[in-house]
Amino acid sequence: MPMLIQLTTDYSIEEDRLCLTGRHETVCVYKLWLTRRLADRLFYTSVDWLQKQQQTTHVRSNLVQTFEQEHAIAEIEPQTLVSAPTESSSSTWLVNNVDLCNKKGGGLVLVFKDAQDQDASVAFETIELRQWLSICCKVYQAAGWPLEIWPSWMVNDPVATTSTIETLVH
Repeated sequence: MPMLIQLTTDYSIEEDRLCLTGRHETVCVYKLWLTRRLADRLFYTSVDWLQKQQQTTHVRSNLVQTFEQEHAIAEIEPQTLVSAPTESSSSTWLVNNVDLCNKKGGGLVLVFKDAQDQDASVAFETIELRQWLSICCKVYQAAGWPLEIWPSWMVNDPVATTSTIETLVH
């Protein structure tokens, strides 16, 4: 199974789907399409996995999750976008199933599969998963898709949240 080492996430207006373009260690590029229905389940489950990594009370958990999310976003380093230059060096298919597996040593592996048993995977450390989910949440917002699957600590603008808290304290 090919392990993708770099991933670009976009929204296609024409397809009304998410497009994950990933690069394998070789020159091969995978273009994976996700419907909103499958993306909703994937992201809901991934966020749930993140929340279960913290063993805290509900109120404290939201504060910890907000802090961890802000830290992960601050650590994002700009990278070049993955693109599929030619059809011969890329594989394009509609994802119809995603398996989530715990990664040895921590983290999560996502295995994307299609109806013909093609698959590709991507491994995330916890901070990388947070970063990717943050990007995906922004893609949802840009697409105009409902945000009910996203927790408030991921959707809310940290700057706006901080200024509101400071106003209440003073």
